[in-house]
Amino acid sequence: MKKFIEVIEAYEIGELSGEAKIEAINIVRDIYTEDEFMWSNDLVKTLEKVTSLLNGNLSNYSIDLYGRSTVDVGNIYGGYWYYEEKEEEDLPDFLKEFNNIKELADDWSLTGVYTDNYVYSAMSNADLSKLDKDSDIDDFLSEVLTEAVVDFVNEIKDNAYNDNFIEQYSAEMGYKFNKYGAMVDVEGLKEVTA
Repeated sequence: MKKFIEVIEAYEIGELSGEAKIEAINIVRDIYTEDEFMWSNDLVKTLEKVTSLLNGNLSNYSIDLYGRSTVDVGNIYGGYWYYEEKEEEDLPDFLKEFNNIKELADDWSLTGVYTDNYVYSAMSNADLSKLDKDSDIDDFLSEVLTEAVVDFVNEIKDNAYNDNFIEQYSAEMGYKFNKYGAMVDVEGLKEVTA
């Protein structure tokens, strides 16, 4: 019996140049985008939690990397403040609950995942001064939560098209490439020195 050992030359992105480096970056860019977009499921859970805490529902949403991202909520405290059955004091109640939810999102206690942070940021940036007894609270909260979704999508896109970020991400993940930029699997192989 004869035994053969295959030697695989493996490089990190930073060790490549030209077309090989471009190819490797594009491969990692696709992997990163797909991996990060999977977190959108957790973002939906965060959106659902916010609306349920406000006695409403997440009626429609779209989280799209290449199109328009939106969120529509319904029945938050009955929707419009000017409904006859709604009392003037309900607006302060909503604002109090809004701030309570914002604090939960700040330390990831809302759902326990990092997508809470996007909701916290959007809620922190919300202009509460434009709310009054005639405000459509569903529209207001839809705008706030849409901002959270857009921030989530924009962060993925910004990182994906930042070659330095992708190179760093690749190194952190331990990805290796051949001299042409194709990904190679070296897991479980013993490194040899020349």
